Amino acid sequence: MCQIRVNLRRWACLLVCLACLLALLPLPAHAAQAASKVVRVGWYEDAYNITGKNGERSGYAYEYEQSVAAYTGWTYEYVKAGWSDLLQMMKNGEIDLMAGVSYTEDRAQDMLFSELPMGREIYYLYADLAHTDISASNLRTLNGKRIALMKTSVEAAQFYQWEEDHGLHLQYVWSNSFEQDKQQAQDREIDCVISTETPGWVEYGMSAIAQTGGSDIYFTISRTRQDLKEELDHAMRKMEFDKPFYADELYQRYLSASYTPVLSREEQDWVTQHGDIRIGFLTSDAGISTYVPESGQLVGVINDYIAFASDSISNQKLDFSLVGYDSMEEEVQALKDGQIDLIFHFAQNPYVAEENNFVLSNTVLTLNMAAVTAQNYFNENHANTVALLKDDLLLKWYVSYCYPDWNIVEYDSLKDAEAAVRSGENDCLLAESGEVAKYREDKRLHSVFLTQDGNVSFAVARGDVTLMSILNKTLRTIPASMLTGALPMYEASLDKVTVIDFVKDNFLVASVMLITFFGMILAVILVSLRRSRIAEANAKVMAFTTNKLDPLFENNDLKASGTGIYQEVFDNIDYGDETPEEAVNGLLDGMESVGYTIA
Repeated sequence: MCQIRVNLRRWACLLVCLACLLALLPLPAHAAQAASKVVRVGWYEDAYNITGKNGERSGYAYEYEQSVAAYTGWTYEYVKAGWSDLLQMMKNGEIDLMAGVSYTEDRAQDMLFSELPMGREIYYLYADLAHTDISASNLRTLNGKRIALMKTSVEAAQFYQWEEDHGLHLQYVWSNSFEQDKQQAQDREIDCVISTETPGWVEYGMSAIAQTGGSDIYFTISRTRQDLKEELDHAMRKMEFDKPFYADELYQRYLSASYTPVLSREEQDWVTQHGDIRIGFLTSDAGISTYVPESGQLVGVINDYIAFASDSISNQKLDFSLVGYDSMEEEVQALKDGQIDLIFHFAQNPYVAEENNFVLSNTVLTLNMAAVTAQNYFNENHANTVALLKDDLLLKWYVSYCYPDWNIVEYDSLKDAEAAVRSGENDCLLAESGEVAKYREDKRLHSVFLTQDGNVSFAVARGDVTLMSILNKTLRTIPASMLTGALPMYEASLDKVTVIDFVKDNFLVASVMLITFFGMILAVILVSLRRSRIAEANAKVMAFTTNKLDPLFENNDLKASGTGIYQEVFDNIDYGDETPEEAVNGLLDGMESVGYTIA
């Protein structure tokens, strides 16, 4: 029995030693970290999958796949083919993953779909407007025109219904890929095409004239790769939580920014009859529209908008004229009176717009806002008291829309508002991001950037539907960040201190500097005058000593008389009380009084 116990102990010790040894040995790489899976991805050329001139890849689907790889560790192998061919390859298990596929019951029989959509696509009818008989405002002009369709696509199925709903009949030209559609457009073999919002059509003279449908789009996965579907679904759920607006960002980057609008016949007629679109603006709106006193030039993003929007419509040039106002009150009244067609900088506050009988355009630009406060900790979600200038309607509208629980206290000047914040009487004042730099040297104030941006829109009179449609079309062509990104540059160009501004802000220092300056100038002038008088006196003395006195003056009788001219001249000279300069001047004056002149 004892021997059995000894043997058991020996075996137990042996096992413990073996376990310790294994723990110290290096693990294989695949045990420490799972090997990266190679995923075969279907690649078809369009806005979702773009191959650059140098072979670089980009596009909506490409970026999305790279984001997925950040969660899964996948490595991709790209398989290039046409759309229809790739769908068949997916059915056959020849590829593992394909992006941008709409769900149908038939497709679900042959392939797996991701749990969540990767976005939503809109289908448009693009037409070659070089055909003068095709009108964006009269869809019946499409009858009989040749249109490219991919026979098995969802956009084609939705187009059939759209065509029927509008009582149209076009000639179908079947295609297999985006590349084939482009080639047919280039060769003028088609007049129209159904496609997603894609930048490629612009270079072929194609413009979107009608929306024909839309659907959610998904990743499809081979039925043989259930493991990939599970990993993909997990990654997409994480992405939705981590960055909920990711799909919107991709859409703006690859699809929306490439939009080339056209005006309907009604809109074209409006432009022709109306003439210039009259833009009202504030003459002192930093970064947006400001007159520079030295040059008289208008500086700000308003110039960028006009330059871009003038040629943004493919079938119509737009002309603008500018009307400046010193206050928002004047500008609002001008729009109500019909003196202008729109206000360039209007806070995105629907309630204020309705109260003034206005409507608002899509977002023009975004202002990053900050609270300037003396508090160590500032919480924007509290019911804070904000100091605002009485005449700053734009900031009032911003506060009422974005922070309705805040209390507004009005002041006559910015100096008074700042003083109220420094003293703790108010919680904060507001400043745009470009303005916070001026508070850096203020030891009692600091800036806290707010989560609610100040969105800027155009304001148009309610009922001016045609103009609003035109303006929104111009805004859709402008990259979302263009005007917003240019704003700090224009603000910086205006951030120059004038003499007047310096004197106002530094009155005591400026006064001392001015007094010192003028004192130095006066001293220089006095010294120069004294030197000039001395030089003149010396010259007169030299002249006196080198010329004979007038005989009348040298007459002994006059000298001896003790009266008359001699007495008048010399009796008044007292060198003890006068400087030599004064004595000489007195002498010469006396000489001149008797008619003696110096040559």
